[in-house]
Amino acid sequence: MAAERNVGKIKRLLAKYGRQIGRHHLVMGAMGNTSARIAEKVWIKRGGAWLEQAQPDDFVAVDLRSGKPESKELPSKEVFLHLGCYRARADIQAVVHTHPVMATALATAGFSLNRKCAVLPYYVPGSKKLARAVQRAIKKKDAVLLAKHGLVTVGKDIQQAYQRTLSCEREAAKILKEALFYLKKRV
Repeated sequence: MAAERNVGKIKRLLAKYGRQIGRHHLVMGAMGNTSARIAEKVWIKRGGAWLEQAQPDDFVAVDLRSGKPESKELPSKEVFLHLGCYRARADIQAVVHTHPVMATALATAGFSLNRKCAVLPYYVPGSKKLARAVQRAIKKKDAVLLAKHGLVTVGKDIQQAYQRTLSCEREAAKILKEALFYLKKRV
């Protein structure tokens, strides 16, 4: 019974933060996904669900080791990206993958935000190559910028992973604002 309450709570939190991600325009449509780990299961947004309208039933369980879903609903195509993060570090209990405009622009230009954030070149979304690259990068970082794709943040819970996403996008906006100011002065 306690395990069911934990699952219910996790799914409610994933939905809550998913809607907040949508309100902050960090995703659009079915793009982006969130997940949380409970022991050897990962609850992740199902494929095709919109974070802006997320409900607890939009999250499905997959086995941490195999990646196999426990229901007929299919998980997000980025399921292996999420699983790679959990496998990389035991302290990771939640993953947020978004498509923030400013942070993605910096990643595409090859810039990093800070020492806690890695930058990866473009990999095909949903590919195992992308999942492996993120898994390697997340071993020492809390955020990974994906060129032409988005941002992955991790945390001890969904709130921390979400806050890291917001922080990265705010920092990216500040960097771009300063760069534009500097460029205007030069012209």
